[in-house]
Amino acid sequence: MTVLLHVSLFIVCDDRVLLVQEADPEDEERWNLPGGNVEPGEAVTDGAVREALEETGLSVTLTSLVGVYSRIGTPEKRAIRFVFRADNKTGTPTIGDGVLAVQWLSRSDLAIFPDEWLLGNTLRRILEDGFNGISNPLSVLCDHD
Repeated sequence: MTVLLHVSLFIVCDDRVLLVQEADPEDEERWNLPGGNVEPGEAVTDGAVREALEETGLSVTLTSLVGVYSRIGTPEKRAIRFVFRADNKTGTPTIGDGVLAVQWLSRSDLAIFPDEWLLGNTLRRILEDGFNGISNPLSVLCDHD
């Protein structure tokens, strides 16, 4: 079985979360949190910081873990998604690798978003958890060689 480790970032500014519009045709230009797959040998926290920079041009500081979300795709493939809350240290996001657009959206903006505009069945749950302040200390993670 293949297990994909994925990282996403819940970056908030003025009660709005940053979403990216995916450029990959497989993702049908839907909106998602910034993030991507963890590279072999990379710590999940390092992968999250790297993905934020690659997709949005933002240098971030991880502040907590919103949660870990699992998706059983097929018997051969499973995805585990680590979602981090992050502070933006550098200002205005830019369109980066694999992204068509970046957008700050409020909870009320997202409430009227049709589900088909969002990437993945669990994204709405992740957004609610983030807006509800779900937060776990980063110390719950322990990466080893």
